[in-house]
Amino acid sequence: MTRAFGVLVATLLIGPPCASSRPERERPPRQVPAVALGGDVVATVGSTAITRDEVAARASSRGLSTLEALRELETEVLLADEARRRDLAPRSDEERSRQALAQLVLRDLEREHDESGIAAADVQSRIAALRTVMAHPERRLSTHLLIRVPESATSAVRARARAVASEALRAVVGRSPDSVDLERVAGTLRDAHPDEDIVVETLPMSDRTAPFVPSFLEALFSTPAEGVVPRVVETSFGEHVIFVTRVEAAVTPTPESVRERARDEVLIANRRAAVIELLRSLRSTIPTRLEAETVARRLGDDHLFEATR
Repeated sequence: MTRAFGVLVATLLIGPPCASSRPERERPPRQVPAVALGGDVVATVGSTAITRDEVAARASSRGLSTLEALRELETEVLLADEARRRDLAPRSDEERSRQALAQLVLRDLEREHDESGIAAADVQSRIAALRTVMAHPERRLSTHLLIRVPESATSAVRARARAVASEALRAVVGRSPDSVDLERVAGTLRDAHPDEDIVVETLPMSDRTAPFVPSFLEALFSTPAEGVVPRVVETSFGEHVIFVTRVEAAVTPTPESVRERARDEVLIANRRAAVIELLRSLRSTIPTRLEAETVARRLGDDHLFEATR
């Protein structure tokens, strides 16, 4: 659960790790005059300035928007200052980056909010919902080739459609889902039977409550595994050849697995709330200044300044 929390909070506040680059060494805080910002400085957090180049580099390296990159840098500065206040700052020059210091604060919060703080009532309140989320009936993904037949069609028209569907069935029976291309089969049939209305449809993952015609639904769940339903299926729409491409087995979670997941979710929620509350407190005590014109001009987003307030 420690690793799960680390991944959640790092993604929420700092962004996904960049495995291909090492953290930058932290520069000493830059003193910024208490006058209107200008040049490349787009924000200050306390006495630390954040520049346009830093935002652009972060946005580019992590695939973030400029707003996300700016928020990420601001969060790192706030947490780095908090790490120093808690005397967590490492002595190694290699580790003295804002991101490393921020991670130390998150690790400290993780220790402060461990499993002993989980309320039984919070766990119990999640269990009922999780039983529904974690459990599901058997579901199937399928593709079908349909020879369309109007409801008013004569028996001769339907018999002709059934014969074409039987031809399609013979082309795919006994073959694996990976080796079957129903669109290609349909194309061959259209060439051979230009008067027939032939379509191929891929259906969503469905269980036995799906809103399909009963005869189609029964056929869909009649096979023990992936593969073609070994008969032509007749419905009010026409004649079908059904290919089951994926079977997802039913899941019935054990009470223990539901309770364990509920405890994990409560623990993560508690730690996330602690991080959010710490950042709210830090933002209220450490002044952050943004220059609207500089942000808009340098980051190319007229709405960025308002969005960060």
